[in-house]
Order: sequence, then structure tokens, then C-alpha cells
Amino acid sequence: MFKVARKISVVCFAIALVLAFAMYIAPVEYIYPMTAAFVILAAIGLLALFALYRCPYCKGRFPMKKPLNTTVCPHCGKDLGAKI
Repeated sequence: MFKVARKISVVCFAIALVLAFAMYIAPVEYIYPMTAAFVILAAIGLLALFALYRCPYCKGRFPMKKPLNTTVCPHCGKDLGAKI
């Protein structure tokens, strides 16, 4: 699930970034809906990271401050098969 969590969060943050830039050129009546969409997408991205960024074997959460080039779970020591 950690691969899915990273994909979901990257897509949500990318769309939110595009919305943030589009708010500068949008007419005034579209700013509030775009702001709401921006906040919702950013929240979905963060929730995906916090809820799904876990080891597929022991379900332990990966530390957020650890380097992203880890290939083994810090909790159970099993090989993840791909870099986190």
C-alpha cells in the first residue's frame, strides 16, 4: 500500500499546486470553489500519506523523517522489494 499512498499523495499535491497557480488568473467568482478544492486535495494527500504509508507485512508506519532510500522495513526487517 505504500506505493499507492505515494502515488495518491503526489497526484493530489500536483493538482493542488496547479489549482493554486490557477487562482491567480481566475475570475473572482471562481476563487472560493478553487480554494475549497485546493484544501480538500491537500487534505486527501496528507491523509493518504498518514493512513496508507505502512509496511505491507507488519502494518507498521514508516517514519516520515527517515531517508526515502530504505529497502527494508524498520519494524520487521522484511525486504520491501522497492525503494520507499
